[in-house]
Amino acid sequence: MPGSSPRSLVPVRIPGAGDLAPPRRRRYGGSYGRRRRQRNVRLGVTVLLIAVAAGGAYLLRHDDTTAPDRLAQQTQTPTPCPSAPASTAPRTPEVLPAPASVRLVVLNGTPRSGLAKTVADGLAKQGFVVTGQGNAPQPLVGSSAVVFGTGGHPAATLLSRWVQGARLVGSPKVAPGSVQVVLGTTYQRLSTPAEVAAAGRTAPAVPSPAPTGCAA
Repeated sequence: MPGSSPRSLVPVRIPGAGDLAPPRRRRYGGSYGRRRRQRNVRLGVTVLLIAVAAGGAYLLRHDDTTAPDRLAQQTQTPTPCPSAPASTAPRTPEVLPAPASVRLVVLNGTPRSGLAKTVADGLAKQGFVVTGQGNAPQPLVGSSAVVFGTGGHPAATLLSRWVQGARLVGSPKVAPGSVQVVLGTTYQRLSTPAEVAAAGRTAPAVPSPAPTGCAA
């Protein structure tokens, strides 16, 4: 204006399009990014725990349902032995052999020295064929034993009448038809011929053994 002093002009900056836009947040920086990562971690842990619990429940239920089947497979009912047919006919008594047809070995299962020879000599005098004598591999505490193999039951029965208190023992280790007299610690003496004769020349029939692999 006329008469007034000129004023100094202040430069004015015109804002651009970028200056008018609101400031943008950093997507993964600062507290916002940390909160988002923590939320994702918690969500993942929760999903994992739910999956583990569901899998465990399925396995337990599956195991329980198959347990009876496994027990049934492991527990097998033994096969019963076939029953023998009833027979009204009496069994034929077993005829005992003559002493001269019995071959035997005498073994001493006691601490008494020379007992096997004494008994072997006594049986030989009664007509038995003694093929050997000596000490038993192991001591025999208690009654004497007459051990026999296949087909040796009649001969063993006869010998058990001569060796007082002896018991019969079948063994597959003894040769068929052979007999062993093992003297036990309670052995006293041999029977007399009169005592043996009073028992007779026969013995009750031996029952047939039960089949193997079954429950009697």
